Amino acid sequence: MTYWLCITTEENWKVIREKNVWGVPERHKNTMAKVKPGDKLVIYLKQEKINNEIREPRIVAVYEVVSEPFKDSTRIFSSKGMRCSGETFPWRVKIMPIKIFDKPIEFKPLIPRLKFITNKKKWTGHLMGKAMREIPEDDFKLIIAQQIQKYSHAFKFYEKDWFGKLTSEEMAYEPEQKTVKSLVPLIMAGYFSDNIVEKKIREKSKENEQTGGNNNGN
Repeated sequence: MTYWLCITTEENWKVIREKNVWGVPERHKNTMAKVKPGDKLVIYLKQEKINNEIREPRIVAVYEVVSEPFKDSTRIFSSKGMRCSGETFPWRVKIMPIKIFDKPIEFKPLIPRLKFITNKKKWTGHLMGKAMREIPEDDFKLIIAQQIQKYSHAFKFYEKDWFGKLTSEEMAYEPEQKTVKSLVPLIMAGYFSDNIVEKKIREKSKENEQTGGNNNGN
């Protein structure tokens, strides 16, 4: 399995979500030829100015490749503002979402820790002129780890075996491994949705209120 950082725009991100397809320009044909079913695509939106607002680079989703590369020149992607004006991004793969992040992951704070970026001061050179590039597995895990941190406030509910309890309660599943590392695929699959976390928060708050009320009454 190979991990790829896929560089796109806000406008083309909407196409990716709607069509479940990733495409690159003709000149990146050789790169796309290396992509295989099962590979993971990290969708990166580059910095843009939209409606007088500067939108910083960010990661918005992780997808899995579900087809071999193919050529399709149907005009679905936009080349507005790009050097390859008029490009149709004909080299494509079909993809399925693993996780679309509710809140995008800011990219710049990750730069000091990303291994594929060796020049931290001129980091844009590692992405310039590319439609997609391979990244190490460690960098992929670092990106996904940002989502684990998002839910860290919910983990304090369980002093012991919180992982086993949470998964068994919500999915009727008893995990073989009860570590933070084993949580990664579940986070990516979206099992720990905001609704589940909010439910746990409400339940715990209510429990604390009842306990506090009883103690005050004694």
